[in-house]
Amino acid sequence: MFFVKTPLRISFTGGMTDFPQFFNTHSGSVISVTIDKYVRIMLNPKFEKGFRLMYSKTENVKSVKDIEHKLFKETIKYFKLNDIEIASVGDIPSLGTGLGSSASFLVGLIRLLNKQKNNKNINKGALASLAFHIENNLAKMSCGYQDHFASSYCGLNNYIFNKNKTIVKKINLSNEFLRSFEKSIKLFYLNKTSKSHGITNKNIKLLKKKDNLSYLLEILDITKESKKHLLKENLVNFSKMIDKSWELKKRYQESFIDYDDCNKFIEYAKQKGAYCGKLLGAGKRGFVMIIGPSKVLSNIANDTKLKTISPKFVMKSEPILNI
Repeated sequence: MFFVKTPLRISFTGGMTDFPQFFNTHSGSVISVTIDKYVRIMLNPKFEKGFRLMYSKTENVKSVKDIEHKLFKETIKYFKLNDIEIASVGDIPSLGTGLGSSASFLVGLIRLLNKQKNNKNINKGALASLAFHIENNLAKMSCGYQDHFASSYCGLNNYIFNKNKTIVKKINLSNEFLRSFEKSIKLFYLNKTSKSHGITNKNIKLLKKKDNLSYLLEILDITKESKKHLLKENLVNFSKMIDKSWELKKRYQESFIDYDDCNKFIEYAKQKGAYCGKLLGAGKRGFVMIIGPSKVLSNIANDTKLKTISPKFVMKSEPILNI
């Protein structure tokens, strides 16, 4: 029996520049970090013929063609495996919370199926590229590149996307600043989720308009600038870059997303003394990240009574366990 857990991620700046439709021409850049919330997957050979898949529901089917779950179906088809049972459990809701859960699930699943079939590990770059290929091209669930690379490489990194190559640059900071950085982040759950793949489709279609393209080019520049502030360990200026990027994203999506509730919460947090806020992920609901002094974050959490996460950074991937 094989078991693996794969961390979720927080994306700070650069979202939407990780679409191939953008970076194949202009390059893309994302800064993100993986956190101590996981998707856990267990794989075991099945005594009887067929597949038993356990997630938010349970599937018992004889043939891979009868599997309903798209990512399970396409990944099992890719590896041409039979007679297995797989269970998946996540620390947070799996649908549209903005923490890259579908990529974390898929990266973990690929690692286990590859281990089962080939009895060896897959390198991180190939793992991330295969995960994107399965989700975007085989399962036809539109997505960007960033989540699959974050789940594969783990840590605090700058991912630079080009047409023929993705470069992963680790962001090296002092341990003292990293601990302070962690304490300055709190995620607030807005009690709603959304289907991010449909929103991603709309984001990609908007690229055809010149004005919208200019927004993404500006987000790309902001991501480069934000990295400079982060390397200087200047959290206030880094937060200002997140704010600028978030405002551009809202303008890019204003034709089909109303962020009114989210905007009100972020403005409230800033009035309380927070540095910045943004909704995580492609959707319009899920987790809002607020960055600011830890005391301010605690006061906001106490006042609002929303469910929160105080994330710890995860700097390396977990090994596959044989249990």
